[in-house]
Amino acid sequence: MAGKATSPQAATQVSRTCKADTDKSTPTQPSDSVDDSQDYAYPTGITKALIIGPVTLTYFLFFLDLAVVSTATPAITSRFNSLVDVGWYVWLSQE
Repeated sequence: MAGKATSPQAATQVSRTCKADTDKSTPTQPSDSVDDSQDYAYPTGITKALIIGPVTLTYFLFFLDLAVVSTATPAITSRFNSLVDVGWYVWLSQE
């Protein structure tokens, strides 16, 4: 900024402009943007059971499948004498 002279009036004008720009972009309070009056209704009773039941059954069957494949893999590998085909066993069990 050497060699560039600015008047006090120009500096005041720049200062006011910068302050006005920052005041518009920042919210005054963080709580102004949050609506706390909204109530949530969570499922209960039969609705909750109809949601939790299938999800639980899906996870159970998925992990049962993994347990069967991991238990059967050594027997299948020794029967076919091929360790390279292990990826196929997992892929075929998921089809």
